[in-house]
Amino acid sequence: MSAQDFTVRVATQRRIDGALVAVGGVDVADGELRVHVGVGHPGAGRPAWLAVGRSLTVPGWGALHVRDVDLAAPGRGLFSFEPEPGRSPAGGARQVGS
Repeated sequence: MSAQDFTVRVATQRRIDGALVAVGGVDVADGELRVHVGVGHPGAGRPAWLAVGRSLTVPGWGALHVRDVDLAAPGRGLFSFEPEPGRSPAGGARQVGS
């Protein structure tokens, strides 16, 4: 399966391949645009601030790459998801919340 691009607005979550990707905020720190993102999947760990160009790898799920951050209200993160090699996909992208 190839990479899947998607966006998530602040205070919402989106189901991506069987896991919930949630964005809690966006900001600029030390000149870098960043997004506060959490992944609801076993082994994902705690939510983290990730700058543009950074990735979060979740064992058993895949890698979430931050492509861009939009600071315009309400703010959103633009992501690319790559499933872990050899893992069967659990479904597409779906917005959850408002």
